[in-house]
Amino acid sequence: VSGFKISKSQSSSSLLVSIMFPRPPAVRRNISNFVDVFPRKLSVLRRLCSSYPTIAGSSCRPRDDVAVIANLIEKQHWSKLGFHLKDVNPSELFQQLISSELDPDLCLRYYTWLLKNRSISVSLELTFKLLHSLANAKRYSKIRSFLDGFVRNGSDHSVHSIFHSISMCGNVCVNSIIADMLVLAYANNSRFELGFEAFKRAGYYGYKLSALSCKPLMIALLKENRFADVEYVHKEMIRRKIQPNVFT
Repeated sequence: VSGFKISKSQSSSSLLVSIMFPRPPAVRRNISNFVDVFPRKLSVLRRLCSSYPTIAGSSCRPRDDVAVIANLIEKQHWSKLGFHLKDVNPSELFQQLISSELDPDLCLRYYTWLLKNRSISVSLELTFKLLHSLANAKRYSKIRSFLDGFVRNGSDHSVHSIFHSISMCGNVCVNSIIADMLVLAYANNSRFELGFEAFKRAGYYGYKLSALSCKPLMIALLKENRFADVEYVHKEMIRRKIQPNVFT
């Protein structure tokens, strides 16, 4: 408008507009002065620019798309999966896969591949979260197989820490199933000392075991002439109302 003048109070805002919407080179102002005079406004601009979505064509991190990862696991495209995981923490992705309620069979497949090919140790808590998801899906045979390998390969985790991880799930029924299969795995692999400790620990936590796990444990203890421990197991079975079988 003719006769309109810009006041001093308007000069900073006008200058900010000129930077955000630059004029042709002939009339472009020197920005260095603005940086010196208005450093706080410049930091605001930088935050705005950094928060703006990335341009089209930039790759999305695999942890942002569980469906893509699940598809690669299902089709067993391990080389492609390895490429997607090069900038991602595998343990964080494993946590996300379990939390997303993905098919536990796929989570188990990813876990197995992770240990064999990435030389990465998964935390005990995440390991038993996987077993909880398998138990909720009634994949009992896979839990037995998993725990058998877990014990046979010489897990260096204490029975106390294992039961603490089991207890992280509030479902006592599911916890009892896992604890029962753990005792069975110890007994079948001649880890009678750990099996006996697991039997006692299950009683402390209130997890109900079965005669199917107690029988192999009693056999393992008998082979070591641990008669007092066998008697203890038998009495505890009666006290905990574990239904005995003919062998017991």
